[in-house]
This record gives sequence, C-alpha cells and structure tokens, in this order.
Amino acid sequence: MGELERMVGARGFEPPTLWSQTRCVEQSTTSGLYYFRVAVTDAPPVIASGPFLAAGLWPVLPTLASQVFVLDQNYFVLWTFSDDYASCSGLCTHRARYRKVGEEVWTWLTLHTDPTGKWYAYVTLPVGSLENGIYQFRIDTRDCIGQIDYRRIYYFKVDRPL
Repeated sequence: MGELERMVGARGFEPPTLWSQTRCVEQSTTSGLYYFRVAVTDAPPVIASGPFLAAGLWPVLPTLASQVFVLDQNYFVLWTFSDDYASCSGLCTHRARYRKVGEEVWTWLTLHTDPTGKWYAYVTLPVGSLENGIYQFRIDTRDCIGQIDYRRIYYFKVDRPL
C-alpha cells in the first residue's frame, strides 16, 4: 500500500475530490484526483476547577501549607476538566495521589468520573486511616494522545484525636 492509499480515510484527511466543468458547447473537462489534509489543532486537557473539598461551601484545597484545612474524617475531593477531543475521541485519564509532607513516596488513589467520563472526576481522601500531620495532594489529567495538565500541589492537614 502506497503513502497515498494510507492517507485515504486517515483522521484529518478529507475524501478525494474531483472537479468537473462543462463548457457551453457541451465539452466537459474533469480534473485529476486531489487530496487535502486538514490541519487539526489539539489543545491539551484542562483541569477547569477545583480540587474542591466536598464539605460545607465546597472550598478549593489550598496550595500553601500554611493555609491547610484540618480534616478529621474521609472526604470526597472533586475537580472538573475539559478537553477538545480534536485528535481522538478517547476519554481523558486522571491520576490523584497524596503523601505526608517530608515523605518521598506518593500513595495513589482510586479515581471515579461522572457517568460520561467527560465532566468531573473525584477521589476519597482516606483521612480516617492517616496519621496526624500535613499532607500534599496532586492531580493530573491526560488526553488520549498523551497531552497532560498537571496541577499544583495542594495541602490538607489530618488532626484526629488519638
């Protein structure tokens, strides 16, 4: 199969086009076969808002350790995202993780999305099983061609009675 045959039907290529012109004396001329490539610009996904702590007025987790929320039970954390799906129609993938300040290893969280997979994602912060201290939280969203949106590091504090 030649290069031209591989391009036909590929994403971003229009179907082949022929032009025909008939002159006033019933003579007709037909052009050769032409292919057009349509440029596709694909923006990376965007974490549109959040991450929100699903409690009270749904505050956004702070990006400064000095402004942490004190948590004493498990909480949902939710964020919204968008993608233009220009290069592919696959859903975005998300990752969320946390670690105690001063530790090297991140703990990955199980993630859920809305039923369509195209609007919001959320995790449960397992505060009930964490030691007291200040923690970092991080999320990212990746589209189906690998473009990624990393957000800052967010903070929360666990302070439960011992």
